Amino acid sequence: MATSEQFQSLCEDYELAVNTLQGLEERNRLEDVQRIMEYRVLIADLERELEACLGERPSERH
Repeated sequence: MATSEQFQSLCEDYELAVNTLQGLEERNRLEDVQRIMEYRVLIADLERELEACLGERPSERH
């Protein structure tokens, strides 16, 4: 049961994570490999959270 503020925050976090990942991938530095993997996991987690929010029916929100 996410509020609109929580959903907005998730969207902002998702956008920031995607932009950061793109920057890391564009730099293509060996020392960024671990961070790239971490951001991919973070993005996948955020996508699941967003999908869960979108999957809620209006009657489920309080």
